[in-house]
Amino acid sequence: MNGLSTIRWASYGIFHFIAKTMIEGHSGEGMLSIVSPLGRDNGNHGGITPFVLNLSAALGELDVPVELVSFYPDAEPALNERLPANAALVSLPGGRHASAVAQLKDYFRKRRPARVLAAGHRFNVLAIKAASRLQNGRVYAGIRNTASREIASMTPLRRWRWLWQARRYYARANGVIAVSQGVARDIAHLARLPTERVSYAYNPVITDKLYERMRAPIDHPWLAAGEPPVIVAVGRLEAQKDYPTLLSAYAQLRSRRDCRLLILGEGARRAELEAMIRRLGLDEHVAMPGFVDNPVAYVRSASVYALSSVFEGIATALVEALATGTPLVATDCEHGPREVLASGRYGHLVPVGDASAFARALEAALDEPRRDPAPAAIRPFQPRPCAERYLKLMQLSAT
Repeated sequence: MNGLSTIRWASYGIFHFIAKTMIEGHSGEGMLSIVSPLGRDNGNHGGITPFVLNLSAALGELDVPVELVSFYPDAEPALNERLPANAALVSLPGGRHASAVAQLKDYFRKRRPARVLAAGHRFNVLAIKAASRLQNGRVYAGIRNTASREIASMTPLRRWRWLWQARRYYARANGVIAVSQGVARDIAHLARLPTERVSYAYNPVITDKLYERMRAPIDHPWLAAGEPPVIVAVGRLEAQKDYPTLLSAYAQLRSRRDCRLLILGEGARRAELEAMIRRLGLDEHVAMPGFVDNPVAYVRSASVYALSSVFEGIATALVEALATGTPLVATDCEHGPREVLASGRYGHLVPVGDASAFARALEAALDEPRRDPAPAAIRPFQPRPCAERYLKLMQLSAT
């Protein structure tokens, strides 16, 4: 064992004593452990952090104790400030795969959680491998995105390894819980699992904190009273979001309608998108201010929310937009938008990559009044129904 590993293991032993005193009120019986990339990128790893914290808080309302296992110790101070009252953070040093499995085995042996919910492929495999120390506990793999689309961009060797792991280890889990019905079908096919072993549970997105955030004031001149209508899109500037189709659709719409486009996010495709904006002559009508702390407040102030993705898991930003009452336009991609919008009942669905259809839907949405979302539309994404569904799927009773 090299010096770095020794320090990590030593710090793990010290932390375990501290963690035990922090969570002395928890017991293995009835306790849920969530193993995820919580803490990666200092706690800003996509939708994982809000998903884990929102689900933990909702489980707390049902008196379910939760321990959140993270392999990113540097994020511990920031995460501790955001933990729900019923949850404790267990920060393991991580490292190479074998070391992380060994740490997780030791954690399972000492804490004896009743259920383990993993999130993300790497963490699913870690948890399932370590599950030999669960004794009477159960482990569930969580699938967060459309896996068939994610692995399509991998090298052949990485794709083969991913499939080998999924087919070898997911069958050993007590169940697989996907983020949407479409993702559940996708992973069942990829991992060659019986459909009865795979279920779905939506993310607890529409919380009281979300409503507080959407009502927060924003300072952008385009969203001031009396300005032309604004279409807002939210997401990383990456191929998955297919902003070229959105820009092409907006260019068509702009030729017959005075409106603006605001794209909130950052990513590797910025230069490519900026060049396209200049080529289309839209410099004065399209803005990409980068990452913003509170995008849902922009969505609430906008005239239309647009999602142009080629694939999603559940499209969390679309769920948040649904709660604002802003008219919605989304591609009918794999997977998520059709479920969120109830096959078009709560917003416009257009074919993936069809700029003309997107432009027509945007124009129709601009003419729609803002409406409060129907209770039936938002209930599947509210904390208590989501938490209750997870408990049902994992056969875990609230205390």
